[in-house]
Amino acid sequence: MAHEITVIHLASRRNYGVPRITAELRHRGCPVNRSGWSGSFGSTASPATAAAPDDVA
Repeated sequence: MAHEITVIHLASRRNYGVPRITAELRHRGCPVNRSGWSGSFGSTASPATAAAPDDVA
């Protein structure tokens, strides 16, 4: 589904936001709700950028 979201977003020249992309996915027959995929465009920390543990005693 992430690929479909990206394709829709790029085809809209990056103008479509979550509501329009959700509507387009539903139009294409994908069962989706907004909260189910909104993290796809969110910032997820990679292990390299994750916060280091606090070692202060």
